[in-house]
Amino acid sequence: MYALFRAVKMARESRVASVSILSDSRSSLDLLRSPSVTHHLALQMKGFVREIREEGREVLIRVRAPQEDLSW
Repeated sequence: MYALFRAVKMARESRVASVSILSDSRSSLDLLRSPSVTHHLALQMKGFVREIREEGREVLIRVRAPQEDLSW
C-alpha cells in the first residue's frame, strides 16, 4: 500500500500530463475503489488522484497479474 501511495504522490508532484502506475496489489486497488474507505493512506491517495484529475491530467492505476512460477 505504501509503495502505491508513494507512486501516486510522485504523480501528483510531477507535471506530466498522463501517468500510468502498475501495481501487483489487487487488495490496495480494491480499497481505492471502495466508497467507504477509512484507511488514511487510501484516503490521501484518493485525494491526490482527484487533484491530478482536477488539473486536467490523467492517472491510470492498473493491476499487473503476477507471473506463475513454472520452474521445477
